[in-house]
Amino acid sequence: VLNEETKNNKDELLDVLTSYPGEIGVYFKIDGKNYKASQSVRKCRGLINELLSLLDEEDIRFFKA
Repeated sequence: VLNEETKNNKDELLDVLTSYPGEIGVYFKIDGKNYKASQSVRKCRGLINELLSLLDEEDIRFFKA
């Protein structure tokens, strides 16, 4: 979930996502709408830690397919 503050971090966020390629699709929720990113990621501690430096914990979710 991106808000006005975190939208400014979008490019940095995309850089983080490309560092952890994998099978999990990535979606952004911006202003109530969902957008699919071209990146897919793998869930790992490094990815989560980097995401937490840019987003609040409640804004990061992983779902099983």
